Amino acid sequence: MARDLKEQFFRLDGAWASFKLMSIRKREDDLKPFHVLRCKIDDPVDFQATESLRSTTEATVLIEIFGEEELVAASGQCPVHAVDNAMRNILEKHHSQLTEVCLEAFDVRLLHGSTQDDDE
Repeated sequence: MARDLKEQFFRLDGAWASFKLMSIRKREDDLKPFHVLRCKIDDPVDFQATESLRSTTEATVLIEIFGEEELVAASGQCPVHAVDNAMRNILEKHHSQLTEVCLEAFDVRLLHGSTQDDDE
């Protein structure tokens, strides 16, 4: 599976926990504690806002957990932080041990393959 992902332009270095979770989720016996039904991210730039508010991102997440749908919105300093805050608002009510888990660092990389336009 790792080789297939690398061929599709995924970089796995430094992301072993994510890779392990993805591998577990591919197994047939994986129990999914919740399902993300919808996630919307709004990342506006307000040039008139103060510097601290200029980069505020909002995320709205709809999750199905224990057969119930829950919708929550939250803000953050970037899209990943906003989604993390929104999901925590829902999941920590049902899984209190998540309060001990924190998002310390993340790396977002967009890797693109060549297109015909690139070759011209």
